[in-house]
Amino acid sequence: MFSNLKNNMINQYFMDSKYSAAPPSIYKYGLMAICGYNHSINKTVLCGFILIHHENEKTFTEIFKCLYEKLNFNPLNIMVDYNIAQIQGLRNIFGNNISIHVCFFIDLKQYDKISGNMV
Repeated sequence: MFSNLKNNMINQYFMDSKYSAAPPSIYKYGLMAICGYNHSINKTVLCGFILIHHENEKTFTEIFKCLYEKLNFNPLNIMVDYNIAQIQGLRNIFGNNISIHVCFFIDLKQYDKISGNMV
């Protein structure tokens, strides 16, 4: 599945991770999904899933380092939710060579849920 990461036709990547709030004895791992968008064929493709144990800067840095070294994953544009550890992990490996876009939709939904508004 990760062969799509090697595809030079991917113009924009999207990444999101979900780490369950359930007790660790039930859910020990979070799931991070990576998708890519190919503008020339107007399609989004799933690039892969990664199980993660902790959502922290060190974990994300190790993930991105491994993807870069093993699969030559070197995105120019990526959209993530507002996860500081994920953003720092990207910066640690790709520096300023990557354009990181932050999606605030999830945070907006949470705010509206708390305030009683609907998005």
